[in-house]
Amino acid sequence: MLYSCRLADIPDCNSAEEVGECLLAMLMGERSIGPIHGVTSPLVPDQVYGRVERHPLEPDAVKAISELRGIRSLNIGETTLRDGSLGSVGRIRSLRSLDIGGTDVTDEGLRLIAGLDHLEWLRLRQTRVTDRGMTQIGGLSALRYLDISGCEITDNGIRELRRLPYLRLLRLADTHVTENGRAELRANVPRIDFDLR
Repeated sequence: MLYSCRLADIPDCNSAEEVGECLLAMLMGERSIGPIHGVTSPLVPDQVYGRVERHPLEPDAVKAISELRGIRSLNIGETTLRDGSLGSVGRIRSLRSLDIGGTDVTDEGLRLIAGLDHLEWLRLRQTRVTDRGMTQIGGLSALRYLDISGCEITDNGIRELRRLPYLRLLRLADTHVTENGRAELRANVPRIDFDLR
């Protein structure tokens, strides 16, 4: 069982190696981090959060997290995450939810998470993802929620999402997707809702 925490809340852990050691010690019950966001132990199971507000997120820290078993939710958005670290994320086959919004991730990086067959929730908000990256997203067949707000996505890009039969909510604020593009997608995925805020 994994526990929810923010990497910024782990005391005395300054390097990627120390973060990995701290997480493992907590998971093995050898270390406690006390209350987080007003929630006391036991913490929410099956989640690891790496929300560190544009704090440098070293590839070794992502690799250490990816070596833990059973992670279902990973929030490493708003960090300095880059494409190269997504190879480690792509090895976390148990992931159901992934937040990499507000990072420097590009279309190339999405190729590295294309094998996350169980992923249901994905936030790419304000990344450098474009229409080209939607080809990879279109292969995530279990996806139910997708946030591409603030990305350089057009009607051509969301056509790739026709292959997502379970997609229920698509957040599109500040994209170049038109009403016609939304109508075309809805014709192929009739139960989809759009959030334009």
